Amino acid sequence: MSIVEPPAMDKNLSNVLSRLSAHLDRLGNQIHGIEQAISQQFCANSPPLAGTITQLQSLDYLRQSLEDLTMLTLLLSRADGMGCLRKSLAAEISEKLNLNDTKALIFGHSAGAAFAPSINNPGDFDLL
Repeated sequence: MSIVEPPAMDKNLSNVLSRLSAHLDRLGNQIHGIEQAISQQFCANSPPLAGTITQLQSLDYLRQSLEDLTMLTLLLSRADGMGCLRKSLAAEISEKLNLNDTKALIFGHSAGAAFAPSINNPGDFDLL
């Protein structure tokens, strides 16, 4: 029986964040595909019930959150001086995000108290 050594760990935080961003992007793409499949099914059949629309909106919110987290981790992976997030960089990153909940992760506030409504919020529904 041979012992398999684990691969060497990449300790560079920016590399880890970059891989995390790519993983989140794949998850977001999977959810987008599910949204499209559900949308096509609804167009072919009768109109969806209100409860179904609410559930689909939560799926849409999940996709938008994954897209924002993808962007956030990618931009953090490219930031100079990992370990400290300058206020100017935080503001620049925040501008590229859609959801208030994600923006709040940067600044450490609750989203409702810190930001005006997002362009895309959980109430916006872009499936149908």
